[in-house]
Amino acid sequence: PDILMVDLSLPPLDKKEYSGLHLTIALAEKFPEIKVLLLSVHNDENFMAELIKNGAHGYLVKDCNPLEVYQTIVAIAEKGSYINSRVLKAIQDSMAKKAK
Repeated sequence: PDILMVDLSLPPLDKKEYSGLHLTIALAEKFPEIKVLLLSVHNDENFMAELIKNGAHGYLVKDCNPLEVYQTIVAIAEKGSYINSRVLKAIQDSMAKKAK
C-alpha cells in the first residue's frame, strides 16, 4: 500500500501492548516508502507531536470532517504529508516545551 490509515489504539500483539505509534515506528524502519495517516479519538497534543516525530505523515482526530479525511489522503499521496492547524499547534507547543 502507498498509505495506511491507522487507528492509534490497536489490539495487543502477542499479549504485548501495541499501538499506532508502535506500528508507525516499525513501518518507518522496515517500509519507509509507506505513508502513515493516524486517525484517533485522542485530541492530546503530546500524542500528535510524538507520532509526527516518529514518522507519521498525518494525524486526524476522529471528529474531523469526512472531506478533511479525503483531502488529507490526497495531500499525503501528492506531497508526502499533511499537517492541519491542530497538529501544527501541537508540534509548536512540543518544541516550545523542549526549548525551555
